[in-house]
Amino acid sequence: MTKEDISIEHKILDSATVEFAEYGFSGARTEMIAKRAEVSKSMLHYYYRTKDLLFQSVLEHILVAFIESNLVKYVSDFEEDGLNTAQKLYITLMLFSTSRFLVSNEVHVFKLILREMLNDESIFKTQLINYRHKLEQIEDIRGLIVLGVKEGFFEVSNVEYAVLSFKIGMNVFSLEEYFSGDLKKLSCVDNISFNSLYETVYMIVKIFLKTLQPEGKPFFVPKLPKVSEDRLNKIIRNATKEKKSNE
Repeated sequence: MTKEDISIEHKILDSATVEFAEYGFSGARTEMIAKRAEVSKSMLHYYYRTKDLLFQSVLEHILVAFIESNLVKYVSDFEEDGLNTAQKLYITLMLFSTSRFLVSNEVHVFKLILREMLNDESIFKTQLINYRHKLEQIEDIRGLIVLGVKEGFFEVSNVEYAVLSFKIGMNVFSLEEYFSGDLKKLSCVDNISFNSLYETVYMIVKIFLKTLQPEGKPFFVPKLPKVSEDRLNKIIRNATKEKKSNE
């Protein structure tokens, strides 16, 4: 596939994402997708024979991008640091939350996924669920909480509920911030900064960790060794710079 083909495909997929997010699968019109992508309808048909195939390709494109952009993949960089379970969970949550904020200004992506998850008749629910499982394998937030409970770091009656609450809360917070305009200020190319992003993510992670605190024990955010803290800051800082350069 040539660079021109790749460029055209990306334009079509971006255009289709907006159209499907706004009107759903049944209401989306291929004429509008082609117009927004600045290609002819015959060109659109050349790349994607049917609307079903185009829609499935859009979801594939979105979900693969989410997996590739998930900063939790860098958790393995901390394996030699001798961290305990609480410290590992802290790092995982910081990276997970940062990833969510750095893509949360892609409002059409969130609308499309939310629309499909709420549609009981969606033929793409299974695909979304499969990708969710892939993300969970990378993140392993649940596994760290379970281990932390056994080791006495955390206390929680329902691990599944705790993980779900954090992820739902993270996504809802991101969307609320986006629609209020605050996240737009945080994420736009002129204003995005490491400090503002780090402080916001830290606040959310701190609130969640507090819900895992064993009763009767003083609450504290796990303190990292300097080498681990510097590495975490560098990963988040580089991701912030990359987001800014791509705007």
